[in-house]
Parts: sequence; C-alpha cells; structure tokens
Amino acid sequence: GALASALRAARAAGLEEALADDHDRDDEENSSSTQQHAEFISGVAEGALAQALAPLFVIAAKGESGENGAATANGTSPSSPSSVLAAARRLPTPQAAEGSRSWPAPDPATAPVGAPVEKDRVRLQASGEALYTSDYAMPADGLFGALVLSTRALAKLAGVETSRALAVPGVVKFVSAADVPGSNDASLIGDRIFVPLGSDVEYVGERVGMIVAESEAAARAAVKLVEVLYEKPLSKDPKPILSIAEAVERGSFYDVTGDIGPTTKVHGDPDAAFAAAPYVLRGAKVSMPSQAHLYMETQAAVAVPDEGLSSVSVISGTQCVDMVQSAVCKALDLPAHRVNARARRLGGGFGGKSSRSQVAAACAAVAAFAAGGRAVKLVLSRAEDLATIGGRCELEADYDVAFDAEGRVLALDARAVLLGGAQKDISAFIPLLMLTTIDQNFSIPASRLCAKLAKTNLPPRTIMRAPGTLQATLLIEHVMDAVASAAGKDPIEVRELNLLRAEGNEAAGPRRPCAGELPPGVRDAGDEEAAAMRSFDGVVSDEKVVSAFGADLPLDQ
Repeated sequence: GALASALRAARAAGLEEALADDHDRDDEENSSSTQQHAEFISGVAEGALAQALAPLFVIAAKGESGENGAATANGTSPSSPSSVLAAARRLPTPQAAEGSRSWPAPDPATAPVGAPVEKDRVRLQASGEALYTSDYAMPADGLFGALVLSTRALAKLAGVETSRALAVPGVVKFVSAADVPGSNDASLIGDRIFVPLGSDVEYVGERVGMIVAESEAAARAAVKLVEVLYEKPLSKDPKPILSIAEAVERGSFYDVTGDIGPTTKVHGDPDAAFAAAPYVLRGAKVSMPSQAHLYMETQAAVAVPDEGLSSVSVISGTQCVDMVQSAVCKALDLPAHRVNARARRLGGGFGGKSSRSQVAAACAAVAAFAAGGRAVKLVLSRAEDLATIGGRCELEADYDVAFDAEGRVLALDARAVLLGGAQKDISAFIPLLMLTTIDQNFSIPASRLCAKLAKTNLPPRTIMRAPGTLQATLLIEHVMDAVASAAGKDPIEVRELNLLRAEGNEAAGPRRPCAGELPPGVRDAGDEEAAAMRSFDGVVSDEKVVSAFGADLPLDQ
C-alpha cells in the first residue's frame, strides 16, 4: 500500500511540475504539447521510483501468495507488488520529429557547389535499410567469433587453458597463433594477429586468441571461461611504459627515419635569429591527449572460404580494401587473385578503419580456415574496439620562440613527442605530417623542429582526422597566443602580422581578416572581382609565397 501511494504521489508531483513548467504556454496552439510534456514527466517520475524500489518488490513478492485480503480480478491483492508494478504506466510513444529547410537557387556558374545535393544512399541510411558488415546474413553453418584479449601490459604468454570454454554448447574451436597458415605478422604495419605462445604480450587488449562458436552469445560466454597464464616477461625491463613521460625518461622511441627521413628539420639560421631577437620566450609547453574514433559500427569482418580452402571472400568495414586483401593474403599464404576483399560501407571510419581493419579481417579469415572452411563473422564489442584500437597520437611538446615588440615571430625551436603505442602502425608517418604542416599559414623566418614517436606498452595509435596536422595546428596556435600575451598584443592582430605574404609585397594582407575589419590599404573584393574569380580558367597570378620550409606555392593556392 505504501508503494502504491508513493507511485501515485510521484505521478501527481510529476504532472504538477510539468504543468507548472508549461504555465506560460497555455494558449490553444500549445495545449496539446503541454499535456504530452506533462504525461512524459509524470511517466519518468513513476519509472524512476519503480526502478529504485525494484529490489523491495522482489522481496515482497516472496510472500505475495500468502497474503490475506480482497483479491482483484487478476487474483492479486490491491496492495500486492504485482498490482503496484502494474500501476506504473509505460512512457508515452514520442512523436516523430518533423522539420524542413529551404535553399536559395544555386549559382549556375558554381553548380553543383552550393546546391542541395542529396547524399548518396542517404534514404537507405535514414530508414535503417542500409546494410553494414555486421548485418551480413551468415550461411546455415556459419560461425561467430569473439576475441580473447590480454589483461597484462607486459608479460610472457605461458599458456591458455580452454577446456571450460570448449565445453560451452555451440563452441567449435579456440583459434591461436598456431592456427595461422601463413605469416602471423599479416598487416603492413607490424601488428601480430595473435600473440604466439612463449612470447611477450605487449599491451592490455592484445589478441591472445579467438573463440568461434555457432552463435555470438556462445562465443562471448566461452571467452569469459578462457584462462590466460602469464609469467615474468622476456623483456630486459619488466616494467611497462605507459606514458610519454616514461618513454622519454627511459629513452624508448621508434626509429622512423627509414619511413619518413630525418625527424629534425631546420629552416634558416635559428641560432642566429635567437641571438639577435629582442624578446625570447623559452620552455613553453603544450599537450594533447589521445582521442577515440568512436565510429558508429565497430571493427567487423566476415570471411567466407570458397572452393575448399583455395580462395576466400572477405567483407570488411575498411577504409583501405587493398590493405585488407594484402593482410589476408599474408595470413593465409594465398596469392592476391585468390582473395576477394570488398567493403560495402564503413559505418564511420575517421582513420580508425584504415590500417586497424587489417587485423580484424585477418582474424576472421584465419578462423574460417581453422574451422574447416566455415564462414566466420567477427564483430568487436564497443569495449573490445576501444581496448584494441589506440586512437589519436597523444602529444607533449615544448618550444622556444623569438619575437619583436610588435609580436612578429622571428624564430621557433620546437620539440615534440608523439605517443606511438606498442607497434608503429602508420603512426610512423604522423611526425612527418606534423613537421611539414607546423607553420600552417604563418611566416616563420627561421626554425628548428623535432618530432619523435614514443614506443610504449599501450594499444597501437593510428591515424585520425587530420593526423599530425591537428597536433601541428595546436602547437602553432599556442605559439601565437603565447607571443600575443608576452607582447601585450591582440591575438588576432599577432596572427595577421605573421601571415604568409607574397614576396616583395609585405603590405598585402588577408582579403577579410578574422577581426572583421579590413586593415589600411586593403580593400574588399567587389562583385566584378568575385565574378572574375568564379570564371578564371587558369592560374590567376604568377606570384609565389614561400612557406617556412622553403616550398614555393602558387599565391592562389
């Protein structure tokens, strides 16, 4: 009885609160929405209270059959837990969202740019009819995979006990490095498919093996019963490296010069520029944490062997179909014409499904062959995806900058360390991308820039939207803000002062600066000039600008 009274009180309180909130919207047009809002608030209040008291319902239900008193039509007491739960209403069905938008007619001179062009297959996606890798219809004898992941950051893999897991109904096999017919280092970036027995696992989330079963539920239930045995690591230093600071302290860096060339780039004479500069700011620091891709569909792959074990078709949510094909070829020791790789759609990628999709595809293909040629689907859970896909490279950098009283940058000496994880992946190229874009659209007469990639015991980092460029942008914008603060100048003015300009035309500035007002001597482009720009059929100007690294770029670019 007390519970029922509490629910009725919650309903009344919720309704009263909702009506009070909508008191100012009592006109006839909004009366319907007001009532719906009130119903929704009261339903939420009931649901929250019922959920909070649910444990009491379970306890009370044990004595429900022995209660005395009047019975209702369904055979329960008016104050029984069952009748109290029945009193809690379902939330009302929300209304479908409606909206519209209109666009002006596009300019024929620039069409289709600016035109409201419908996204390819957007109706399939909006309606839920679009099929993704995880939607692939498996054959009757198809199997489902679930990964067994390491729980240690650095330890020797001493053994894997699978007897309890294999006893789960529907479980077919435990797949490990011993089942790989080709190269266990299948990817183009040095990431193992499975950790071989007797070697070191290098990070939490590294793949020890894979359970395949007749259902995904059975596979995941079996994974929980797998016991992974660890011993003292073979590594000379048994303590894992888990941060950039630890990597710097222990001198743990990848040698990426073979991939990208020198990791220090010098332009001009920075030492002389610093010596002659009126103002120097030293030891400024800037950092950026990692960032997860968090795409809509997690890493997924389906492998379907064909004609015995002589060929295979792989469906992968990948940004690089050729890399998936190559990884599967290496893992199965098959020529390229025997491996058909395709991607229907990604379900979001943002760089996380470029190199990192190779391993998921290789796992599914190896499992399909190990299971005697049965199709295997592997779809990572969100937790597995976050544990194995490292995300964006973290950044820690410090710099010295020389400048004059106006805030003009005269020299920059920057030292950056990027976190690369337990394998290089294609993060080896991120220092290069950072070094070659750090000046952005600013003129820096002299610079010394160094970028290193730290080797740690964390999941391999990979490319992510604007790889290297985002870290470079953060650093140079930090420089501009620091100079503006030290010089006592407006940050926008300092940026405009340091913008790249055409050679021999130091007075030239941006057409419309960020501040919104044109500087003296610079006029806005009129309609006539705008029309000329729209209709040009070649390079408008032969003028060049020189970047901080001496690269000649057309002024229009």
